[in-house]
Amino acid sequence: MGNTGNYWANALLNFLLNAAPYTPPATLYIGIFSTLPAKDGSGGTEVADPAGNAVGYARASVATTAASFPATSTESCSNAVTIAFPTPGGIGWGTVTPPTGGIAIFDAAVGGNLMYAGPLTSTVTFTSGVPVQFLLGTLSISQQ
Repeated sequence: MGNTGNYWANALLNFLLNAAPYTPPATLYIGIFSTLPAKDGSGGTEVADPAGNAVGYARASVATTAASFPATSTESCSNAVTIAFPTPGGIGWGTVTPPTGGIAIFDAAVGGNLMYAGPLTSTVTFTSGVPVQFLLGTLSISQQ
């Protein structure tokens, strides 16, 4: 994953070049998208079951700590904790197919500012009753 959202790119540049204050959120929220949002955070389609109902779906939350994402020197960072979503209900959340579908990281559980977005590495079908999670080291975020 590595498409920086406009909000985060601007905040980082303003912090670095203008000494503008920036306080990172204590929690980030990871959403699953069948169609990724634009860099400004608009558009995109968050998963829902094929009938259009988001049965059981909510963005996964993860604390912004070194325990969740250890410091890196490789321009890439992976999760050090399991990131779990609610288990899909209804008839599942459908299928997410790269490169148009993937994961987006926000600073809010609903709406919010887009920080990063990127495609999954393979097609995933989210089936009713099957837990959805990123195990240790399986969600990698990089700068591009």
